[in-house]
Amino acid sequence: MLPGATGAPIPACSNKSRQLRIHLPVHARSSVLQPGYALKLSLPEGDRNLDDKLDIVETEGLGATQTHVLTPGEAPSETMMAFLRLIQLQGGCWLDG
Repeated sequence: MLPGATGAPIPACSNKSRQLRIHLPVHARSSVLQPGYALKLSLPEGDRNLDDKLDIVETEGLGATQTHVLTPGEAPSETMMAFLRLIQLQGGCWLDG
């Protein structure tokens, strides 16, 4: 069981030899479960270019931490992909002032 999780396990998959169970905290359950994942991404606090990256996301009306929904069979959003590219940028002349 995950730390802080309560409630009954939800069977995720099984075979003859073992069974995997996922435990969700009570607040994570809902009456309608849809397949997919919520992925929370943040700009790293130790990034030497954090101020520049914060300026970029704020210009786009976004925050330093974002949650993106990933649904099976669908491509990730353009916003998520752009944010991932921004996280991975490690310098270069465009960030040097």
